[in-house]
Amino acid sequence: MVQVLLSIQSFKLNALKALALVVSTATLFVVFAFGEPVDNNFENSSYPNSAFESANALSLMDDDCGCGPNLFPDGGFENSTSLSFDYNIGGTPVATVASATSGAIDGWVPYLVSPHMFYVDDTANNVNNPEGDKFIYLPAEGDCFNSELSFSGGLNLEDGASYSLCFSAAAWSENLDANFLPIGAGSPQEIATVKVEFQTPVTWDVTVMRRIDIPASSSWNNLNWNTYTYNFVYSAANPWDRIIFTGDGPAGVALDNIKLSKSSCNSNPGQDFTIDCEDGERVDIYTLGLKNNVPATLDIPNPANVTSVVAEIVYKSNNPGTSITIYDADGIGYNAPRTTPYGSSPNVWLYRAFLPNTSSITYSDDTEEADAQSLAAFVTRSNVTGVAQSGQYTYVSGYHSEETFNLTLPASSLPRDITVRMPMSEITLDGRVLLLEATAGSVSER
Repeated sequence: MVQVLLSIQSFKLNALKALALVVSTATLFVVFAFGEPVDNNFENSSYPNSAFESANALSLMDDDCGCGPNLFPDGGFENSTSLSFDYNIGGTPVATVASATSGAIDGWVPYLVSPHMFYVDDTANNVNNPEGDKFIYLPAEGDCFNSELSFSGGLNLEDGASYSLCFSAAAWSENLDANFLPIGAGSPQEIATVKVEFQTPVTWDVTVMRRIDIPASSSWNNLNWNTYTYNFVYSAANPWDRIIFTGDGPAGVALDNIKLSKSSCNSNPGQDFTIDCEDGERVDIYTLGLKNNVPATLDIPNPANVTSVVAEIVYKSNNPGTSITIYDADGIGYNAPRTTPYGSSPNVWLYRAFLPNTSSITYSDDTEEADAQSLAAFVTRSNVTGVAQSGQYTYVSGYHSEETFNLTLPASSLPRDITVRMPMSEITLDGRVLLLEATAGSVSER
């Protein structure tokens, strides 16, 4: 048995506004416990002449999806504008969204054969949707839900890189009147079919990549959600443009928790990592406050042995858009897509980009500098001796809440001290307290 001595600096921050905890990384952790995939006997096929070369069939999976950040800014549909929740399904408020309404749901637009789709607000937690408080419901066969960001433009997929597309879906048949509004009476439940489609640029041709049968649900409050994963390799030589989810009957389709991320990160520091003493590497953390301090440059000391950098910027309340550009010391820009962290603090925005070796990071978009909170750099170095680390990149916000991370330490046959580093963002002087507690074996420190 390995004896572990835990030595952790206590944190009492009288400054974390509303406990808006946007956790970045800590240098002592790693290891997620992933479930085994379920074999649903989906047919294998590939598309060697398209932008997506299938790595394996679409399959029912656990909640793991790739190893990088979600390239869709709002894959959980948590952000919307100018919607009125005038109706309800099963006692849950819903808003109607007409076909081709752009901007109502951040990053997504419906194209419908029915008069409207439904945007569901489950703030009261009456429905078991897998992510956040919001999800969408396509009531009719032929209803489509499209991403507004293109793969080659706003999402900036890399030529030859492997990606995972994941989404959660459930079948539901709602009893609707002649105006396609819910009338509250029960309706027989059936399976639903959803088509995963990709659209070409310029010609806007659509290819059905997969057609999936979704099992029927027993009740609106206990929808039969399943999560599906499609792995592919992106090819810039034969590019696709956008993803489309299309209901294909007989029941309607509820959608939530859409994620697109790299599925093979290799040594990319954006992936969770474990470093043993023999690896000769180390990850250092450098931070800078940004509130009313943009443009800003974060210098990286001793850059000679820097191999790569993960740059992360956090906004609270307002943000500058679906992506920003972060520059290295040579003035080369790197796209950082906007991600909405999960958690209980609203209107938190996270941008993260991967840079090669550099001696500084510069950010210059001052349009919302009053709401810019922090710039952090997670710097991987080589030619380092005697260091063992584990790291986990997270996407979490908090308000009057508790989050737990399970971390696995590199093995050792001797007692040792452990240091936990966990950067926090949006620090203000309003008297609220953040408590960190770490436990290793029978030892705990606060």
